Amino acid sequence: MRTLQWSFREEEKRTSWRLWLYTILIVGVFMILMRMPTFLKILKKTVFLQRCTIPTFNCMNLLFYLSGLLSIYRQSRPDVPAFCLILQAIFGYIRVVIKEKIFCLYIFFKPFVLFYKPETAEVVLSNTRLIDKSKEYELLSQYIGKGLFMGPGLKWRNRRKLLTPAFHFSILKEFLPIFQEKSSVLVSKLQTLTREPWIDIVPLMSACALDIICETAMGVSINAQDGQNSEYIKATHEITDSFMYRVIRPWLYPDFIFKWTAYGKRFTANIRRAHEFSRRVIKNKKLDMEVRSKYTEVGLFPNECSTHSRKHKAFLELLLEHHLKDPSFTEEDVREEVDTFMFAGHDTTAMSLSWALYCLGQNPEIQLRAQEELDQIFEDDISRDVTREDITRMVYLECVIKETFRLYPIVPLIARECNEPFTVYVGKIHQYEAFLRNDRIICFNVTEFVNAEKYSLKALIIP
Repeated sequence: MRTLQWSFREEEKRTSWRLWLYTILIVGVFMILMRMPTFLKILKKTVFLQRCTIPTFNCMNLLFYLSGLLSIYRQSRPDVPAFCLILQAIFGYIRVVIKEKIFCLYIFFKPFVLFYKPETAEVVLSNTRLIDKSKEYELLSQYIGKGLFMGPGLKWRNRRKLLTPAFHFSILKEFLPIFQEKSSVLVSKLQTLTREPWIDIVPLMSACALDIICETAMGVSINAQDGQNSEYIKATHEITDSFMYRVIRPWLYPDFIFKWTAYGKRFTANIRRAHEFSRRVIKNKKLDMEVRSKYTEVGLFPNECSTHSRKHKAFLELLLEHHLKDPSFTEEDVREEVDTFMFAGHDTTAMSLSWALYCLGQNPEIQLRAQEELDQIFEDDISRDVTREDITRMVYLECVIKETFRLYPIVPLIARECNEPFTVYVGKIHQYEAFLRNDRIICFNVTEFVNAEKYSLKALIIP
């Protein structure tokens, strides 16, 4: 009897496993059929590009990609992320073919045309229609939506036109007190670390930049430097980590695969937290604007409504004002732009400041001269607030920042999707192909810069 029961259980297990296997096979075949048009389009692009005149490596594309990926992962360690090694590999390939004006590199089945010479990059930059982001950017669309950063051409132009007044230079004068306040908090934290042998400057700069952009552009204080709103700060950092993890693993590009991984679950949870914070900020600001508008109309506290008397409105005020006038511009559209600038605005600024401090630390003579310039501007009164006139006199410090941008550009690679064919020097870029502009290699061009890899201000300073 027991033997019979055992055989029944075994048969049930085998049946269950068969059902699971058939289900997986059916779902797999279904997903392949769903993705077949995309695969055929990529295959068509690949074959078509091989017939054009753009130089490329003479080998099997898939084998080249897999061998390169395997080599990179063998070298990766916890202190050397795989993404850094991939960037180094791309820069290395470009140095091998540096004599060519453009070059084609296949990443899996997808061809990327690399632009790394000033004369070829100029062709791309001067074309006002080549502004659509590469498909890889869509990995962030769940977080920042299809706003200014991700939107297609027409939408991008409309949003750009709407938001340009919020970044007028004269509005910065009104925000100088906030810059001063948050920078003073940063300096006080750095002073407590002077006895340390070394410090990781990036988290400190990131918290300071986040405090500044939240209070200036969004009108909300999150006090990141004091450890408040830690959930939102942690969520934004983990979203970046998940994105970097996914972008170098093409098999995780499909959402139906990525969402079941540990990184995917964390990514979704962090996006939910970030969106909740953004919606709360928008709701409070909108309520404040509606109340102020109502009371201003009836003549109550007209002298207190400074935000409406300003010639140039801040970022979130401008978005909400447009939303209140045009209902088609929804709160979700506002949220997309808020998340875009909260995410991209603070991270880029923090990394630029971190590299600038690193370069100053590596070049004591340049650091000394920058300090002498500041001593001349402030003289003995180092405790006074910085004014706009002070900033215009910081010529040498401006050169320090520009040279930092040259050696360490904020975004070393910029990818675009070609939606219409165009000709550039040695070949024709066809429709639907992607291209990369490599700002770091452009700035390292030995024909344009003397000692291109050395941090030097000689080319920027007028004798």
